[in-house]
Parts: sequence; structure tokens; C-alpha cells
Amino acid sequence: MQKFPLIIVIPCYNEALTVKTVVEDFARVLPEAQIYVFDNNSVDGTGDIARDAGATVILSPVQG
Repeated sequence: MQKFPLIIVIPCYNEALTVKTVVEDFARVLPEAQIYVFDNNSVDGTGDIARDAGATVILSPVQG
């Protein structure tokens, strides 16, 4: 039986206050998961914080 990767997708817009906790909580509970944060044009450093917490960050400049 083929095993598929577990992927967590987190869309964000200006979530600097909470994104680190969210990424770290998912990583702790699901250590085998790949965590992707889609930064929706944040201006508060959300993407950098998510990256530092271990997520792969994809910049999405078009809001909505």
C-alpha cells in the first residue's frame, strides 16, 4: 500500500502574533507533516516568523 505525505496548508494574512504557535503546534502533533504557510501579502513579518518556526512559506501577492 502506497503511503502519501501529510501536508498542512495554512493561509495567513498579518498573523505575526499567532503563526509561530500554530506552526509549532502542528509540527509537535504531526511531526511527519510538511507544513506550508501561504502568506497572503502580509506586511507584519508573518512569512519570516513562519519560516523561522519551520514552515515552508509560499508568497501569494494577490489577496483573497
